Amino acid sequence: MALIGRPPLIILDNPLSEVDLMHKRKLIKTIKEWTKDRSLIMAARNVEEAEIISEKLAIMKDGKFVAVGSVGEIIKAHGNGFTLEIVPNQSHLN
Repeated sequence: MALIGRPPLIILDNPLSEVDLMHKRKLIKTIKEWTKDRSLIMAARNVEEAEIISEKLAIMKDGKFVAVGSVGEIIKAHGNGFTLEIVPNQSHLN
């Protein structure tokens, strides 16, 4: 529905969630074709899928942008990795 009338700005909210792989590929192709000369704002849970569709990404946390740029730029600026700390439940060790 968002693509009808070829608006200059298209807003999509997780259009690829809950879509099987075959239809996801078709939907990605359709979104890319219809947004070539338009602006797209799209919420996505999967960075890889968003990267296929768009050249520039913005990551939000608590309603604020924390990173904007290509995936490579974001990884370069914020890709320090993460630390996982596992603390065992002591009651299960005895």
